Amino acid sequence: MGKKLSYILSLTLLFLVIAWQCRQANQKYNQTEHQGGVIRLGLTGNITELFPLTLTEYNAQNISRYLLHPALVELQPGGEVIVGIARGWYRQDSTVVHVYLNPLVHWSNGSTLTAWDIVSTVDFIRRQAPQLNRTFRDFDQITASAEDSFHVVFNKPAGIHEGLLSVIPILPRTLIEHFGSHPDSLRLAYNRELPSYGPFVVSGKSATELQFRRNPWYQIQPVQPDSLFFHLYSGMDSLTADLVLEKLHFVVDYPADRLGRIVPGQQPYLVETSPEDGFTGLAWNLGDELLKRRELRLALSLAANRQAFVDGIFGGYATIHDSPLPPGHPAALKDKIRAFDPEKSARILDALGFDLKKNIRYHDRKALTFELIYNEENREREQIARNLQINLRHIGVNLIVSALPWETYLQRLGSGQYQIALLSWAASPGYGLAELFHSGSIGTGLNFMQYRNPRLDALLDMLARDGQPAAEVSQLAEVQSIISQDLPVTVLFSQQRIFLKHKNLHHVNLNQGAFFPGIRNWQITDQEK
Repeated sequence: MGKKLSYILSLTLLFLVIAWQCRQANQKYNQTEHQGGVIRLGLTGNITELFPLTLTEYNAQNISRYLLHPALVELQPGGEVIVGIARGWYRQDSTVVHVYLNPLVHWSNGSTLTAWDIVSTVDFIRRQAPQLNRTFRDFDQITASAEDSFHVVFNKPAGIHEGLLSVIPILPRTLIEHFGSHPDSLRLAYNRELPSYGPFVVSGKSATELQFRRNPWYQIQPVQPDSLFFHLYSGMDSLTADLVLEKLHFVVDYPADRLGRIVPGQQPYLVETSPEDGFTGLAWNLGDELLKRRELRLALSLAANRQAFVDGIFGGYATIHDSPLPPGHPAALKDKIRAFDPEKSARILDALGFDLKKNIRYHDRKALTFELIYNEENREREQIARNLQINLRHIGVNLIVSALPWETYLQRLGSGQYQIALLSWAASPGYGLAELFHSGSIGTGLNFMQYRNPRLDALLDMLARDGQPAAEVSQLAEVQSIISQDLPVTVLFSQQRIFLKHKNLHHVNLNQGAFFPGIRNWQITDQEK
């Protein structure tokens, strides 16, 4: 009897131990998989609105795209197409694509996202506001086949159908029906309601902070963070002060010259880098009477000491190149880099008739003067502008630098009321160099330079139409050669984006400088929640 009782007690104890271990494992699983914590991110600059059809600021575009309005399909860095919120698609022929929606996709109010939402959104853009988003210019017709399917007809054969499908920002049909009579009224209504079908919904918004919480209706993939707080800073001093106090878990685009304040092993932050998929450069207004002269643009370009910019401003976290595609791109040109050569620059200016008197060059008896504009929130651009000002002074050219609020900066660019602009460009899914250099992008896209080259237009159209990887590299080589020769922009360098990550922040995956696509997987360990 004693042995039997002892056996029963042993079994009972074993059962209790196993049950306790299972409970602990289950608690750990729930904490790890379902309690990603409250994650705080630091950004510099302003995000004044989130209306997806008018966003121009890079971080705002990506917040909208990955947190609130995921794409129908996703383009991977190697060109592979995978489903996003769509459950499938197929090409009927070279101009028609059928798309099927995932029935699990819901708006943040619980209603199902339907094909009618997508049709209404695209029809609104095409009919009422084509100036808002040039991405849709290649759509000829979009028709709903049923509540969960639609087909699009492209106005020309294109090899970038999936690219276009990857950037559609969808709005609720009801919102368009009530407020879509004018773009401004729709934008105001959107910013008031802030609908989402993505992994997060907006829970708070101010001039200094954007708050997001997990969307309870998002069922496509697991979402780990309970909430996200984007803290918006006007400058790096206040951001760095919060870093010292450990108020942030992740910081975007931290300046290289401040990295000395973040010492690995002594601070709780790790330094992560990722190459940007684009370039920083000088945009020349080719409508300007002087700057339309290519030799003058070349002279000013040769006077820019790019290596000093990279070393002094970016601490070496940037790569100098001349072609518009960055060095990491498979089709990037491997040509010899144009050297810093102020002596050659001076000889060109002499030959163009800009006389040098007492270290100042003159044109029509006036000092040779240009204005450079840039957005005021970006400290690194200010440093580039000031360094370029010194470079040009050495060849007798006076450069006025103007720091402008973001909206004013964009307005000056779009209206052509500038001479030189300091800008950064990043390739976007579905379209790339055409948005900046195709003549069709003048006035409707990003061709602020008013640049026209018929041969380049034909090549860019061919790339959009064919989309064949084998031919693409050779075509892109010619495209880049034309742009480098014509100099509508002077490419300065491509940056290595610098991020600071708290040591207790996990599952952060940086891909071509983009952290937004994977943010739904992030987790903070318990002590940091």
